[in-house]
Amino acid sequence: MKDKIKAIGKNRGNIYRYLAMYLIRRYTLLSLKAVGELFSMDYSAVSQGVKRFDEKIRSDLKVLNMKKKILRELKKA
Repeated sequence: MKDKIKAIGKNRGNIYRYLAMYLIRRYTLLSLKAVGELFSMDYSAVSQGVKRFDEKIRSDLKVLNMKKKILRELKKA
């Protein structure tokens, strides 16, 4: 469990953290402020993180496939 929590740590460029923010923002009705509170971030940092992750999806096939795999697993649940 500790390893999974560490994976979403505040390290700069943490793709898993940005993936989680992106999915929460995209597939829930939570505001930027609410998402920021979940990640101990300012709403503007969440906005930038989601935007950058969206750009990463468009330019990196590995990240796109990771997102698709997560969404498939969530739909099964």
